[in-house]
Amino acid sequence: ARTGRPKAPLSLTDDEREVARALAAPYRDPSVKAGRPATRAEVAKDLAISERTVQRRLDTLAFKLKIDPDAKRERPRLIAERVLELGLDR
Repeated sequence: ARTGRPKAPLSLTDDEREVARALAAPYRDPSVKAGRPATRAEVAKDLAISERTVQRRLDTLAFKLKIDPDAKRERPRLIAERVLELGLDR
């Protein structure tokens, strides 16, 4: 039975992997209490790129990771969780 999950290895560009890593970073930070992904602004500042560029890369990541486009506000969390699950932030 297919689960709808992508088959490994999932091919990400270096830029996509950088955004994925920055998005999921708060989950790996022991000083962070609440599990939440980094915001677009945090990712943009961390990587010295525009928020618009971050958004475009998140859109691509969501597509590659088969995240439902209707997820709206939950989408960054779903992307970050899938990134961690698949080890794409390593």
